[in-house]
Amino acid sequence: MPLEWPVLSMSDVLAIRSQRDFTRNVSIDQFSIPGVNLNAVLLQPLNYTSSVLSNVENIFRWGASRIFVDLYWNWRTNTWQICPFMANSSVNIDFDRNDYGDGNEVFQENGHVYECNSTLTFSRFLEDILLKETIERTDDNLNARLLIVTLNLREARTVELLSAHARGDVVDKRAVEVISASALSRTMAATSTMSSEAPNATQSIIYGATSSLGSYVYEILEQYVYTPPMLRTDRHRVNLTWDDSGSSTNGWPLVENLVFKDLYRVLFSFGEIEVPSNLYDPSGDSDYIFPSSSIPYQGSGVIRYETSSARSVCSVTSNHLVEVNSVSDHPSWLQVYDSSTAPFTEKSMRAYLECGFSPVLNASMETPDAVLSYLTSSLSHGRWSWEPGQPTEQGTSNSGTDGSRDVQRCTTLEPNGWAVRNCYDRYRVACRVKKASYEWRLSARSVSYYDAVGECQGNSMFSLPRTAVQNNVLQTIRNASVGSNPIWIDLNSIAQPNCWVSGGPGAACPYVNSDRQTVEVVVPTVAAVVVAVLLACMFFLFNHAKSYADRIK
Repeated sequence: MPLEWPVLSMSDVLAIRSQRDFTRNVSIDQFSIPGVNLNAVLLQPLNYTSSVLSNVENIFRWGASRIFVDLYWNWRTNTWQICPFMANSSVNIDFDRNDYGDGNEVFQENGHVYECNSTLTFSRFLEDILLKETIERTDDNLNARLLIVTLNLREARTVELLSAHARGDVVDKRAVEVISASALSRTMAATSTMSSEAPNATQSIIYGATSSLGSYVYEILEQYVYTPPMLRTDRHRVNLTWDDSGSSTNGWPLVENLVFKDLYRVLFSFGEIEVPSNLYDPSGDSDYIFPSSSIPYQGSGVIRYETSSARSVCSVTSNHLVEVNSVSDHPSWLQVYDSSTAPFTEKSMRAYLECGFSPVLNASMETPDAVLSYLTSSLSHGRWSWEPGQPTEQGTSNSGTDGSRDVQRCTTLEPNGWAVRNCYDRYRVACRVKKASYEWRLSARSVSYYDAVGECQGNSMFSLPRTAVQNNVLQTIRNASVGSNPIWIDLNSIAQPNCWVSGGPGAACPYVNSDRQTVEVVVPTVAAVVVAVLLACMFFLFNHAKSYADRIK
């Protein structure tokens, strides 16, 4: 079922967009942004249906940039599906489609029932959920972000299938006790027409359009997908891939290049592969799906949250470097998972974010209301930059145009995060040493935001943290130098309300319509390129035809 998501507040919208914008020059493996395990959080508690998966769009809009989904191989239909079940025999079922929805069935396993759409295949997930409901609806200059999709591969389990008449008054959710096993057996015996044998151990998946995951990715999302061959090409070109310390032939592309210049929106990786190797070889899809060795789901840098572990996950050294415990040099794709027994708290999420980890929501709740509360609460606290409720929404009244010198358009770093302050207030200034991501100094004097640029002396410049780890280092310096007092960082909305930019007081808003001076949505990114190319071709053909006609007159 689609959950009744609250309207995302303007402060949350601005926080998500601005954090995306000031991390444009960060490589994608250094993200510290929440992820969601769709099976644990949505599908297991709420059922395996299209309507439940329609929540993915809101999960993305609320700030998650990575999702994990289980795909199940159904050897009877020769397809990868979202439903973890297939019937233990071929059954003639007279389903009431209006009751169950389009193709939904009800399965029973271990005394519980699950509503399941067995026609919800991987290709439908790509086209209906990812492409139409998530990517295309957010494919504009204000909302476009990268989405990482990790696929866990498993075999569908053979369980009992309930008919519409056997279902009775069972409600549409997990963990509901149903009629006895003997009654189910009688129902199945009465409706069973034949029994199918499972494939033997030597039988392999027939590789082709019906089974290749990569073929579906190519056919449905080709223009949006960043692939392993593209990464290999980028790593052989100068300054196109980076790690946490600079340009690297083992690094990853910057957000600026990947999302805003090349217009890619999604990449796929493998997670757990429980399908036997004789049935599926993931190397066959290596042109479209990254292996787990490239984007790990376990091992170094991937940890489980325990209620006592968040405080000790990393530390800032005396020379202002962040050491992440049990992680090798150049940490990449750091993740931390919670669980149903130990879900994230606001403080624990913040602690992991500050150490460069992406928190992955992995807990299963018992009711739709509990699921929604878990998602909205966790995602709203899943940003390492702004304080909750910041930045405040702005109108023209706080622009200082009335001569009041009250311009609530400038940003400070404070003990609990970033906050909006009056640009005429006087604070010390955050200055970063040039070409040194983690070396910060504070200005000697306290000045207004308008005078901040001139306070950074020598080889330092007025700047702001662009990763969670940089922010952690600057917080340590701020606390040691000025205690709980704020310091200025290079982020403001002076030029345009609600448009947060860096570059000092004179920085321009990139989203402003020059005629109307308002923030506007630009046509979808990929569509804009396609339209431009088509118009150019039409213009060329028209002029070529006209020139030819002129010559033969």
